[in-house]
Amino acid sequence: MSQEKEKILWGGRFDKSPDELLWKYNASIGLCKTLWREDVEGSKVFAAGLEKLGIITSVELGAIQSGLDTIHAEWEAEEFQLKKGDEDIHTANERRLGEIIGSEIAGKLHTGRSRNEQVQVDVHLWLRNEICELEQRLISLIKAILKLAEANVNVMMPSFTHFQPAQITTFGHWLVNHAEGLRSVLRRFNLMESHKWCPLGAGAIAGNAFGMDRHFLAKELNFSLGPTLSPTFSFVKIGQEFCTGSSLMPQKQNPDALELIRGKAGTVIGRLAGMFATIKNLPSGYNKDLQEDKAMMISSYDEFKDALLLTTDEFNDSQRKRL
Repeated sequence: MSQEKEKILWGGRFDKSPDELLWKYNASIGLCKTLWREDVEGSKVFAAGLEKLGIITSVELGAIQSGLDTIHAEWEAEEFQLKKGDEDIHTANERRLGEIIGSEIAGKLHTGRSRNEQVQVDVHLWLRNEICELEQRLISLIKAILKLAEANVNVMMPSFTHFQPAQITTFGHWLVNHAEGLRSVLRRFNLMESHKWCPLGAGAIAGNAFGMDRHFLAKELNFSLGPTLSPTFSFVKIGQEFCTGSSLMPQKQNPDALELIRGKAGTVIGRLAGMFATIKNLPSGYNKDLQEDKAMMISSYDEFKDALLLTTDEFNDSQRKRL
């Protein structure tokens, strides 16, 4: 292939360039570029750790930090230019840093650092930030449901068992049931801990050979509805902007948004099963199989975030239909 081995981060002792198909199969830049912000943040802190050890000078630290700031600005302005040899976000950023400040200084940033820890710290930082956003979206959705529930606290409606009319309940009570389910999801987010610890400085598997101060690194990174819309269950009216029509039956307004969200849930569950299959029986330490987890994680997050926003908008817009 056209990649020169000396430009490949891991190619120092290889005599041959990677097979073209292997390179295409191995590269993850198309997806993991999502982690550009976290990769820059982790690199800035790692550089500070290297300066603290005396491996780089304060002048070199300033050059690296300035170069990383430039990279941050390029990504943010959508001006960062990916090149063919950019295997992943780590190699892309390090390659660009060398172009900005020179490879001699830029190359020191990788001293004692493995891409294993880089990808872990990027994922941990990304999860920490995005889970906070998901929590806020969940809270907004719960508030929207409770507001609608309060307005309909005395509105009677049947409950159903086995899709048959059962006891009488209220529309407000039915809504609160769903709010409580979402509150359970929010509690589970609050209990998540694995993304809060700091992988930076762990090396490939067993630590940093230069005695990197991991406490310093950790401190710097701050670680340590569907059936109710059918004619049979016609209790809620969804705005037309959240519906589609029928080419054959123009009287219909189909709640496609909610149905798609329900379908997406199955897709996300499928990705979870895929994740379990990927990690099953893996030996300890980092394995290349784990490159696949980013596709499942980021895609699931994007769909969950959009579903929360769309559902919140629908609740804010929905109205109870007169019985």
